[in-house]
Amino acid sequence: MTHSELLQKTVDTLQGEGFEVYVNEGLRKYFDLIGVRDSKIFVKILMNIDNLAAEEGGELRRFAEAFSSQSMLVGEKAGIEPLRDEVIYQRFGNPCVSVVTFKKILSGDSVSRFTKRGQFLVTIDGDALRALREERGLTQDDLARALECTGQTIYRIEKQNRMQEDLFEKLLDYFGRDVHIGSVELKEPAGKVEVPISDPLKKQILHEYFRLKLNNIAFQTPIDFALEDRPILTPVSRTEAELRAKQRIVKGIEDILECGVVHITKEKRARRLPSISFDELHSISSKKEILERSD
Repeated sequence: MTHSELLQKTVDTLQGEGFEVYVNEGLRKYFDLIGVRDSKIFVKILMNIDNLAAEEGGELRRFAEAFSSQSMLVGEKAGIEPLRDEVIYQRFGNPCVSVVTFKKILSGDSVSRFTKRGQFLVTIDGDALRALREERGLTQDDLARALECTGQTIYRIEKQNRMQEDLFEKLLDYFGRDVHIGSVELKEPAGKVEVPISDPLKKQILHEYFRLKLNNIAFQTPIDFALEDRPILTPVSRTEAELRAKQRIVKGIEDILECGVVHITKEKRARRLPSISFDELHSISSKKEILERSD
């Protein structure tokens, strides 16, 4: 399968599940598609998910965070191995799946298998496992001996609601397949991914946002910042050419994301665009003034 074929299959899968699909051009380094239904999903297409760079993976996840959405990689391989169906992989905090698994997730079916640090794991209902064990009159050590592991391992499984896939297969055989599995949570609970800001100008703007108590997410993309209060995109431009380029990019996604845009620019009058000049930003006294400038 080629990249174009994988992209088309992903588009077809989204549309088949009732999503409107938008092909992204200006930010394609970070995501290829935006799917919109009752929620949004940012999708990156990669033949080999190991080719995802840290910066790209971080930006993909931050876009999803900024719009309370889901990020997802759809691929064919992890290294030299094909992606297994009904298994969720992870790269830089983003779920990575095959097209088959992608369709399963979009249709609302649960997926119980995932990878972590190179291991294949299964989510289970630890409370249900403990109840089943006690119903059979088994201690944790009794079950551990039957599965050829330690009592501490059984304790962790019941507490953490996950276990290694090979041990899970032994568990199924031992209990006659009467084991409750769980569902992999797609969003990690780690919170925001912070970006170190090295650009002096963006540092100044970040300082002003902090002064105005504007919650924001910083990007290492042409978008630069998203203000979470509405949300609003705030691309930063030093020159007229940069302003025009960034205007084209945000024009392609602002309607899709249903967000406002305020350009932060060196220009005093930025061609009738909703904008704030660098000098003007220092004199603004409340975040309401910025929020009211958006489209």
